[in-house]
Amino acid sequence: MSSPQAHNVQVRVLVVEDHVALANRIGEGLRDAGFAVDVVYDGEAALERSRHAEYDLLLADVVMPGIDGSEVLRRMRANPRTQTVPVVIFSAAGDTVVREHLIATAARLIDERGSAGLAVRDIAREAQVADGVLYNYFEDKEDLLAHALLAHVASVMGSMPQMLPPAGTGTVAENLSSFIERGLEVLGRVTPAFAGLLAQPKVLTRFHGMVGGGAAFGIEPADHAAAGAEAPGPRGLPDMLTAYLLAEQRLGRIGETADVGAASTLIIGVIHGEVLPRLVFSPPGTPQAMPPGLAGRLAQAVLDGIAPRTP
Repeated sequence: MSSPQAHNVQVRVLVVEDHVALANRIGEGLRDAGFAVDVVYDGEAALERSRHAEYDLLLADVVMPGIDGSEVLRRMRANPRTQTVPVVIFSAAGDTVVREHLIATAARLIDERGSAGLAVRDIAREAQVADGVLYNYFEDKEDLLAHALLAHVASVMGSMPQMLPPAGTGTVAENLSSFIERGLEVLGRVTPAFAGLLAQPKVLTRFHGMVGGGAAFGIEPADHAAAGAEAPGPRGLPDMLTAYLLAEQRLGRIGETADVGAASTLIIGVIHGEVLPRLVFSPPGTPQAMPPGLAGRLAQAVLDGIAPRTP
């Protein structure tokens, strides 16, 4: 690396790293090379410095408590004052952290701009890595996008209130109504990402396998459902609802002969039926308003068919 002093240029570098000793060593090395260096130890301090001083380069650790390197990059790109400052993301934690950074970056892009047309170069540019680096951590583009899609779905699910309480809590009708309302919201938020990838069936196939295949979508052997066994891997809405209904059935709050698998399929089918046509046939960006009172009416209709019968 040639010294900036050799070209009479004062290059200002901001280093953010939560390990104080490592941050100071990086700063000292850059100063010895002739750079003007400021060192901070957390993401908040880095953003504060960047708001009040001009830097030619920012070096950020991807793993930090609070605001991490990925979030520092996102906020700097959103600020007109700092959006053109080159940011180099690094990690002392190894390949796993870099892989997670790439997945998180791709998932954020899906959330912000959709999945249609999302290219490797877009992800690499946003993650501040060379295009070819992605292939050091993923089999191919489809592998990265499938993991990003899973992270996007997990983020949406994680931002929601609890989909269902433990069995025996509240009333079954209230719980089903809340599940339907939240299911409609979840599907409305994640479906556009899937729609944008319809032209890339390999991505959707990879995702399907990652979430447990058919079992995650309620397609599982009858003996598995009857036993109430937990499916391995991430749980989709059908699996979640069926498990809840089986637990309520064991408590006697649902008829002992009721077909909870069919009830679950009915509810999930209505959720899909309400969301998908609106997304397909409405102009992009159209608010998706659902029929008033749908969740409560559907929950009651289901319970009228599966509630315990008195002699």
